[in-house]
Amino acid sequence: MDEDYDRLVAALPRLTPDQRARLAERLRVLQALAPGHAPADPAGGPQDEADEVLGIIAAVAQRASGERASPLALRRSPQFPAFRAKARLLAEFAAKSAPDRARRRALLDLGFEILYRDLRRAGFSVTSRTLMQCAHQVPASLDRGFPGYAVAGLLGMIVGVPRSLARRLDEEEAD
Repeated sequence: MDEDYDRLVAALPRLTPDQRARLAERLRVLQALAPGHAPADPAGGPQDEADEVLGIIAAVAQRASGERASPLALRRSPQFPAFRAKARLLAEFAAKSAPDRARRRALLDLGFEILYRDLRRAGFSVTSRTLMQCAHQVPASLDRGFPGYAVAGLLGMIVGVPRSLARRLDEEEAD
């Protein structure tokens, strides 16, 4: 099985766009047939809130430290069962704070960035798995970064701020 997998992965760069599309469709069908898996989203998106949050964690970890963890590898980690409940609560928190999916994702992304920064300042070595374990702290991290915004129902507003302005505010805070 591992040899077949290695051959498949080695062949991926040589596939045409049509071949990649057919392969993706076949993989979705196989995934739907696997016991214990939720049916795949027909649009190819995340299956549930846990997958979506894992994607955010992987992106934040890559931007912050260069770690290249895939959401699939994180799903297979021993931390995943406990993380699933945390992801559900995070999705509910984000849904109350931001009206649309893009803002909810941006809000969670910002929350994980703040959490990453807070953990690094505290002297921890932070990986994507650390972020999974500490995911329940994202609302508190956002509240520390933007005191009172959650209570006032304004968290969804902060993700509309351009990154350049946010960085400039961070630099002023550091001075």
